[in-house]
Amino acid sequence: MGSRSTSSPTALPCNISNSCGGLNNNGTNNFSSSLFGAGLNKHSSINEVMQQCNLIGSVALWFGIKVFVLITSLPANAGLFWLLMSCKTALSAFEVLSLNLSILDVFYCVCLPVDIYTAHHYNVSQQMFSAGDALSTLNLFSCPVLLTCMCLERFLAAAFPAVNMLGKPKNRGAVCGLVWILTLVVMLLGYYQGVLSMALFLALNVSVYFLITLLCLVGIMLVLCGSEPGECVEQKKTALKNILSLLVPSLVVYSPLVALPSFLSTWQPEKQNLDVNRMQCLILQLLLVLPNFSLLIGPLFYMSRLRKLLPCGRKGDEDEPAD
Repeated sequence: MGSRSTSSPTALPCNISNSCGGLNNNGTNNFSSSLFGAGLNKHSSINEVMQQCNLIGSVALWFGIKVFVLITSLPANAGLFWLLMSCKTALSAFEVLSLNLSILDVFYCVCLPVDIYTAHHYNVSQQMFSAGDALSTLNLFSCPVLLTCMCLERFLAAAFPAVNMLGKPKNRGAVCGLVWILTLVVMLLGYYQGVLSMALFLALNVSVYFLITLLCLVGIMLVLCGSEPGECVEQKKTALKNILSLLVPSLVVYSPLVALPSFLSTWQPEKQNLDVNRMQCLILQLLLVLPNFSLLIGPLFYMSRLRKLLPCGRKGDEDEPAD
């Protein structure tokens, strides 16, 4: 990954001298001389790309999804954070990881207005574009890492409750601390390199998450098959349901990220065909924006358990495996 150039010009607003994706004096598509003129620049920031797509009238879907995610995810994750923090009993390892996920999601939601602003305004500095890419890593990297830890915790608590290392508070703190350190490192990479140049790395990260989650799923199923009556079968079934509740929505929202490197490698802007460029922009926007729906995974997971969490008591709660 090479260093991102800081001298690249910022896109200009449309005016008489700058047709911004329309037709130039020769009657050809001016989009070919924009950011994508010689092929998609992998060191360009996401919001620079969104600006160029905006110039050819292909940003409505991206903008709509961002706004929808903001107005739904922020209160949902803030409520989940309050719900977990208001409990007077000690949080389980799974709940500690969920708490960190909600903090991460709230922080990302708070920064979303900046992301939306930089994609729709042209008097934005290169530093603002770089900051937008750095913040995008919260959703594209850190959320899958925390979801992986949550699935591993469910598997260990169900299959090996006696040796579950995450059951110890010190180990929980160490795991969460490591996740936040990795988050900071990847944010710095996103700032200096750009998310598009990290597409392959992000796709591999999500693929590893899917692989680990599937292995946890298979592992719990094998444990259930070999369980004798009375061996906490219900707790193991609950752990299986928990992993499925995390895996299914994750597959839906993060699968596009796995396809992102392949799409970037085949990006071929058309000099004469504006409709083709608009379609390519639409596909790229979908690949980049669908992972934003992962901000709802945590709140949706806890909605089914809201009645049990509201009193913040663990009495009679047989769904949680012992840590």
